[in-house]
Amino acid sequence: MSEFITPVNEFFTPIQKMLRIGEIPNEDNSINKTSGATEPFSNFMTNAINNVIETDKQLAMDVQAVATGQSDDLHSVLISQTKASLAVDVMVQFRNKFLDAYNELIRMGV
Repeated sequence: MSEFITPVNEFFTPIQKMLRIGEIPNEDNSINKTSGATEPFSNFMTNAINNVIETDKQLAMDVQAVATGQSDDLHSVLISQTKASLAVDVMVQFRNKFLDAYNELIRMGV
């Protein structure tokens, strides 16, 4: 009769420990802790602004090429327009989050 009974642990996977943000598992299952941000904030904002500028330049070049007849690749204009729009949206959202965090710090009592 015991040959028909299956042990419970064959049906369930044991619960695994969840890693925190910044913890990276090694091959031997030890954990590396990374130190927070590795890039200064000013570099991050400069890269975001440069990304917006570059996507806008690419959009302008694609629109000019289609308008002058140098290219009939209309879908690349739409892709460039979407990239430029998303780049601006991401930068604006980042700015909003940064300002919210800054205002929260200002409101904190020392």
